[in-house]
Amino acid sequence: MKKAPLASLAVVAAPLLAVSACAGGTAVENPASQQKGPPVQSMQLLTPVQGWALTDAHLKWTDDGGLTWTDITPPGIGAAAIKGLFFLDTQRGWLVASGRTDEAGLTPLLLFRTADGGMKWESAAISEPSGDYTDSSVAAAYVDFVDPDHGWVVVKLVSSSNFSRGDLFQTIDGGVTWAKLAIPIGDPVRFATETDGWAAGGPAGDQLYVTRDGGKSWSPVDIEPPPGFGSSFPVYDLPVFSTAEEGVLPVAFAGDPSGMSFYRSADGGASWTPAVSGAIDGELSIGLRVVASDVVDANRWIAALPGGERVLKAGGAGSAFAQVAPNGLPAGVIALDFADAQVGWAVAQTGECPPGVKTDCAIISQLLETSDGGQTWALLVP
Repeated sequence: MKKAPLASLAVVAAPLLAVSACAGGTAVENPASQQKGPPVQSMQLLTPVQGWALTDAHLKWTDDGGLTWTDITPPGIGAAAIKGLFFLDTQRGWLVASGRTDEAGLTPLLLFRTADGGMKWESAAISEPSGDYTDSSVAAAYVDFVDPDHGWVVVKLVSSSNFSRGDLFQTIDGGVTWAKLAIPIGDPVRFATETDGWAAGGPAGDQLYVTRDGGKSWSPVDIEPPPGFGSSFPVYDLPVFSTAEEGVLPVAFAGDPSGMSFYRSADGGASWTPAVSGAIDGELSIGLRVVASDVVDANRWIAALPGGERVLKAGGAGSAFAQVAPNGLPAGVIALDFADAQVGWAVAQTGECPPGVKTDCAIISQLLETSDGGQTWALLVP
């Protein structure tokens, strides 16, 4: 199932679990403290054995489930300049990076595209040189394509935590030229067709918008909470559509009570009905990415709780989640991406401080894999 790149990252610190070996992974008792290599910023799993991972040093590609990795960073830019990327399939991908600042302090926003899995890249400017798109002013870029020609880029601008600001760019020629549009929030988008797309996020993660004209205009969407969650706060993920009409929308509910729900639509998102919902022990804090979730396909859905203690699996018209107590999944999971019902990747981000102090803490982000549907997890080192 096609998915957008990783959204904003959140730091969660909690005890870590033991990990069992999976194919391609390295079994360690404490994945965070024994991490080797640079931290993983984002990833995308395209097939059970093929995907990419962006570290703070390189963009890496694997064809063998993480046993070996190839550096596919576009020449002439550093990994730190990469703001976001997306692959439509194993060959075609697009990457957004900030260019070099000129003497006037202006910086262009660049789009790199590949048609051979990152072996060669072509570049084009998304925008003219501007003071708005420096390394320090662009928090992230979110890329989505529905086919080789039609794509969108959201440039998230740095602002206070009370605001979510960004610019939207659209291409109809595969990224050669771009038109600037408006968007109400500077957060990820996902399009089901050339015209129908969704944006989810906002400062508290409780905003959902839809466009029916390719991003030229946006309308807010209100989702009716399932029974028992009327006093909770929704935190929306992006919907995933298997056809233009059939879609699945993950929604976490923060506050008291806290829970998780997957909604289904059979009319292109005009209406949504809860397919499976469940309460979560403990109270989720209001904010972005309180639960990492993934729509594997039209009938299989998965979510990981923030503490790493449980994985929730559901599908179809089931009335309850199947709960898995995972081995080796640490706290702080902020992204899931499954290629099928068994093989998936996760990014976990935790804070680690020296013993007895709460200063000089480091953020540790790591890539993990499962080959048994989320039961056991192992560390991957790009």
